[in-house]
Amino acid sequence: MRRHTESAPPPPPPPPERSPHVRWHPTVRSPRPTPRYYRGLPPRRRLMPRAPPRSRWRATRFVVACVATYTLCTLLRDGPPSRVASVVVVGAMGSGTVHTSRELRALGLDVTHERFDGRDGAVGYAHALLYLDPLDDKERDPLCLTNLKRAWHPQLIFLDARGECGEERDHRGAAPGGAMKRIGQCWRKACPAAARRWRGCGAKGTCPIQLAPKPVVLVRHPLRTVESLVAGFCGDGALAANGTRSVEPQILAMARIVGLEEAPLAQISCAHGFARAWAAYYGALELLIKKGAAAGVVRVE
Repeated sequence: MRRHTESAPPPPPPPPERSPHVRWHPTVRSPRPTPRYYRGLPPRRRLMPRAPPRSRWRATRFVVACVATYTLCTLLRDGPPSRVASVVVVGAMGSGTVHTSRELRALGLDVTHERFDGRDGAVGYAHALLYLDPLDDKERDPLCLTNLKRAWHPQLIFLDARGECGEERDHRGAAPGGAMKRIGQCWRKACPAAARRWRGCGAKGTCPIQLAPKPVVLVRHPLRTVESLVAGFCGDGALAANGTRSVEPQILAMARIVGLEEAPLAQISCAHGFARAWAAYYGALELLIKKGAAAGVVRVE
């Protein structure tokens, strides 16, 4: 038994503290370091440089590739646009040409309204000039005098001149400038020659494209037609005949197609002007029907 005077042996020294964040043995992996926010330390600053921003050209190349692929697939599926207009329907403004074009498209025909862009044909009032040629002076076609806003432009019918001059797309009445001005000047120069090629070419078989030899004439009751035109294009101030107002472009467009004199139209009211233009328009088409140069007459309503 030990005596109290003898001291106990000293305890063994504690093992050295090893950091849990470093490897303490070559074959044993240290535990996962404790996140800094658990230890009350601020987050480390990012020492690696940031990646440079992605170039916008990558997105542009992707969009261009998509557009090119879609165009190629469309051409391979449908083939090049046909230049054969097998269906041509003519009728005055307000006679139901818009509704007729929609019904034909619902039946599967690719037709356009007032333009010659469809694969199967077109419906509109201006296409009557393809079968009518009432002018004695072939050098001065009234259709080439001015472009009539919301009524007439040579690019609607004269397809062969589009590749030469392009298309005017400023339909909001803004002053054209730059390229638009050059396109307008080109159309003014090319219109007389194009009008000589297209006037009456459907009846003669000399059109730049293969065209239906006989059109289908669309007829609506004249009072209904004039009522629609007056409601759509005649303002309150145009209903009175004062001799000083300007003639509506829609009246001038139909008058220039059938060769109606324009001066008396400024002396009558807007409604009377549309009625006179309607009578002249269908008077010219009536001659085609009597000659057997029309495929048929379709009555609307």
